[in-house]
Amino acid sequence: MNFLLTLAYDGTNYCGFQVQPNGRSVAATFQDALEAVLGSRPDIKGCSRTDAGVHALGFRLNFHADTRIPPQKLPLALNQHLPPDIRVLAAQTVPEDFHARYAAHTKTYLYRIHNHPIDSPFDAAYYTRVPRRLDEAAMQAAAQQFVGTHDFLALCAAGSSAAAHGDTVRTITDCHVTRRGDEVDIEVTADGYLYNMVRNQDWFRNVVMHIGGCAAATACDCCIYFAKYKGKKNLYPFDAENLSKEDYIQFSMKMKPYLRPRMSGVNKLWMYTEGFGKYLEDIGEKVEFKEFSGEHTAREAAVFIKKKINEGTPVPYLMLRHKDKKFADFVWHWFLCIGYEETADDLLIKVATYGEATTFSLKELWNTGYKEKGGLIGITVYRNL
Repeated sequence: MNFLLTLAYDGTNYCGFQVQPNGRSVAATFQDALEAVLGSRPDIKGCSRTDAGVHALGFRLNFHADTRIPPQKLPLALNQHLPPDIRVLAAQTVPEDFHARYAAHTKTYLYRIHNHPIDSPFDAAYYTRVPRRLDEAAMQAAAQQFVGTHDFLALCAAGSSAAAHGDTVRTITDCHVTRRGDEVDIEVTADGYLYNMVRNQDWFRNVVMHIGGCAAATACDCCIYFAKYKGKKNLYPFDAENLSKEDYIQFSMKMKPYLRPRMSGVNKLWMYTEGFGKYLEDIGEKVEFKEFSGEHTAREAAVFIKKKINEGTPVPYLMLRHKDKKFADFVWHWFLCIGYEETADDLLIKVATYGEATTFSLKELWNTGYKEKGGLIGITVYRNL
């Protein structure tokens, strides 16, 4: 007999749904309860998977078992052997060929925000707190930009296997934002998701910046650099000598309207120079950008980078695709070139992104193997008269 069950669980104490060698999983804990009730340990098929610490309100799974226990009695029997943070809500029989994963046509994620200066003592584990009053109407309008069938390559995690195989088109059927008092909910329904498609850019709390804010992040970092090392204090409205996460998040939200994440990403050099340039213009700074397209040779790119670095200026770098898997974390991504070292036949460039710095061969990084390429941005900020 094939049983379909609906579960709810608090994922705080689990390494995810799937059985893992490195920790306690929801699946293994549920199978323990099955074994206690049925005397056997059937294989279970989950409708999806959840990561470590992720909760579920309505998770479906199925398994085959020979038992005289009627479906309506299974929830009570299993719940007696399950910990309090996992509960079976319902059970029914389904056709023998039913498979919970293959039968799942949509998945819905719910993100909860406690929009209040003070945490709630009752359910702090189930939301992110944002103290500043959110404009849920503006958030709702922005959320509608994601509805429909799109290529979400620019919004998935760098190194995603789906990205490597070109399988990055997904359909979002619903994305809406609602407020109930101090609680703001963001609910997203789609036919499937890429890894980190809905959650990325870890520091950013804004839902749009969170999933595609790398261009704005490089602009923010450039402003901090110019404020700290070039005396342009008005480029960064906080203390550049004592950086804090909260200040950076606030600054990123100030930059967001200028370099807003788009469905296809900020994937053109002109989008970056136009947006960042408008921000600098609005704060009264005279700036000059030079767009250096990926159609140039690696040798020409080396000359460009060395010139700007020697002037004491970081270089924003846009990379689109790359056939070499070792650069997977930099696919469809903006990052900063902050230094270099010359060798006999190459230029080793130091790049900063994801809060870390690493060094690459420019020749290898530049020659992507694809016709469509990104490029570099040269920035010159002039002294005010």
